[in-house]
Amino acid sequence: MPDVREAVLHIDRSQLEALGMDGLFEAATEAGIRDVQDLVWRGSSGIVLIRLENPVADGRIDDLEPIVWWERIEGDGSGAAYLCEISIPELPEEQDAITRNVRGMNERGIQVSVVGSQEDISRGVERLGEVGISARVERFADYRGPSAPLDALTDRQREVVEVAHELGYFEVPRSATPEDIAAELGLEPSTVGEHLRRAQANLIDNLLGERED
Repeated sequence: MPDVREAVLHIDRSQLEALGMDGLFEAATEAGIRDVQDLVWRGSSGIVLIRLENPVADGRIDDLEPIVWWERIEGDGSGAAYLCEISIPELPEEQDAITRNVRGMNERGIQVSVVGSQEDISRGVERLGEVGISARVERFADYRGPSAPLDALTDRQREVVEVAHELGYFEVPRSATPEDIAAELGLEPSTVGEHLRRAQANLIDNLLGERED
């Protein structure tokens, strides 16, 4: 069997808009993207699980062009989770033996992790280029699974934790407060506190899970 590889790709926001995904992109970033998991994908459409920090108004979801149908499902007690069918006709129809997960999303675009054989990943990137989607490869390496503890955090949680560390929030005694972190990031102190609580819970769950394994 071929070695399993992972490529981390970046797709600019302008190209997402060209695919008709600007409404979905805007709604997800405003609600605070936690992660997007590709459950089933065939050609240009598939079923995805989208986890957000906050729910999106039902009427707004109905108006999002790429979504064929959606259902809000029970999550872990925090945030909101949606099961959706997404159809993007511009994507190449031919399927490669790869899996895709959205690792991050911000105002510049999305970061996607693609896992499969080197040949399949390369072919998949080439096919995106053939339909006018330029994906920049940020990293290409052997796939080792989500073993890094910080992989358990969303992009925003990781940003808050990193700034908190830089300012001395985790030192004993603390040399920074949630207000200091909020001022650095342009957020409300209550939002910073929520991100810190969820980040610490995710890290602890991740580490304890690895010990149990």
